[in-house]
Amino acid sequence: MHRSRPMTLCLPAEAPALSEREFTRVAHRIERLAGIVLEPHKRPMLAARLARRMRHGGHRGIGAYMDMIDRGSDRAEVQGFIDALTTNQTGMFREPHHFAHLERVLAARTDAAPLRLWSAGCASGEEAFSIALTVAAARGRLALDDRILATDIDSAMIARARRGVVAAERCTGLEPRHAAQLGRAAGGGRQMPPQLLGAIRFRRLNLLEPWPLQGYFEAIFCRNVMIYFSAATRAALVDRLAARLVPGGHLYLGHAELLLERHTMLQACGKSVYRRVEGA
Repeated sequence: MHRSRPMTLCLPAEAPALSEREFTRVAHRIERLAGIVLEPHKRPMLAARLARRMRHGGHRGIGAYMDMIDRGSDRAEVQGFIDALTTNQTGMFREPHHFAHLERVLAARTDAAPLRLWSAGCASGEEAFSIALTVAAARGRLALDDRILATDIDSAMIARARRGVVAAERCTGLEPRHAAQLGRAAGGGRQMPPQLLGAIRFRRLNLLEPWPLQGYFEAIFCRNVMIYFSAATRAALVDRLAARLVPGGHLYLGHAELLLERHTMLQACGKSVYRRVEGA
């Protein structure tokens, strides 16, 4: 009979390995909390991230730590657990064809009605910043009533995004016309101007939980989020996102998230771009 070896954190230099049973328990919990499916080859990464988290809180032993997470009695630590196991990879104008498509769509509009757009899984904010710059380029400016919602499950990322600072290594996708609108920040980074940053509302949101949102969106970006989800979770989330689009609105997914399932509300209209069907 397989017996799990208790995980201790007495040695600060290197994270102890997780047993198969420990890995399975952690993997099941993060899937329940955040929809993230962890493959077995992620076990060393998982051990290292959990070890850092447990050292931070003074926890000694994976069993007792997971008992606490399962109880949910310490909501701050549950959020810390989620944050520790969340992957945040982003950059300005990542997958630039999406922003080029959005700019064309917005430039073709003949009305000046306020826009509502959503960056669902915004990480440290670069996607939302890119959306704001795209709107300004397409319409000549960002109107006072235009609103961009930017949400992420990771509370630390939301706190960083609110500062509006883009690290130098995440600015490689900037065209000169967009770079000209940004200020300078320490270390060669860039600073979002107040008029653009002020149009973005940053909120912590778990996409698997109820959404305290009102109204509908002209565009939703949910890119490279669902690659970590099961097929059933992904299909359900896509339907929820589609239901939040205005007729004719667009859903932008990551390049590895092509929809293989049939979604009656959506019609493919570009590379990982989907349009909300009129009347659906």
